[in-house]
Amino acid sequence: MSDPNLYVFNAGISNDRACDLAGCAHGDSMVLGFSTSSSTAFPASQMVSKIGAGAQSSFVLVKQSTTFDNDFSCSPTCRWGDYGGATPDPTKKGGATGEVWLTNEWTNGTNQTWNWEATP
Repeated sequence: MSDPNLYVFNAGISNDRACDLAGCAHGDSMVLGFSTSSSTAFPASQMVSKIGAGAQSSFVLVKQSTTFDNDFSCSPTCRWGDYGGATPDPTKKGGATGEVWLTNEWTNGTNQTWNWEATP
């Protein structure tokens, strides 16, 4: 996964497998969440997904930062958090795929964390 115009970093990946006492479902699809930025683009939370043997999706913008990172760690440079994470939703759902929960960082000047759920 790459983009010639963006830095891609802090990824979290998970399959969509869900299990309970009766057995497991899904597991052949994945979601990967990550951060992007460049010298001309504020940081963004993005994701891709892949269902079975199908092709990986294009980048999907989840949340675009509205400014650059500027917090207490910004002396002399800012530290972007290592918050990228992914985990399958443990609840078995009907349908062709399970669900994956993702976490990542974006900034609007107040340094918040953004969590979201994605279905492959």
